[in-house]
Amino acid sequence: MLTSRRRTPFLVAGVFIAIICIAILRLPDIGLVQFERRRVLTSAQAGWAYRLLVLAAIAQLFYGGFRLLRVERVANELESGELLGTAGEERVVTRLARTAAFMAVLTVVYGIASLAVTGERGGFWLFAFLALTQGAWYYREVGVIAHWLELRGETSRELAPTWTGAPQDYVPPLARSLIQGPPAKTE
Repeated sequence: MLTSRRRTPFLVAGVFIAIICIAILRLPDIGLVQFERRRVLTSAQAGWAYRLLVLAAIAQLFYGGFRLLRVERVANELESGELLGTAGEERVVTRLARTAAFMAVLTVVYGIASLAVTGERGGFWLFAFLALTQGAWYYREVGVIAHWLELRGETSRELAPTWTGAPQDYVPPLARSLIQGPPAKTE
């Protein structure tokens, strides 16, 4: 089942994010004071750097959800042969799940950068919330893609053995009317 192949990357990413969040929560206040004293940017510059990091994280969230993890995009890449290559559908789902889980982890990395820039723990929790939202949304989207791939595979397996091609003497109906001429009038 393809939908089960998405669990492992998201589980690993969730554990990693949880460990980082616990470490930030348990970080002593003296460590945060050291971050704040040794920062390179002024308070105003750190505020703008934080805003830019938040903007980058939100842009990444929407890009992944609305552009990257869409069934239409996967269908186009499968048709062109870019995504599948020699890999099977299982590998496609695993690859998409890893990419989506990594994007959620990257959001937490933005949060660590904001902590280093501002020296304030409160700003990190916005990134942790964004990563949680991103992980849930992407998990769902990868599941939709996996379900679509399963349905696509079932229909192609059902149709492949029954269609053998047209017989040699087959003439389409439109061409038959051109060959035979108009039907005779009966009175």
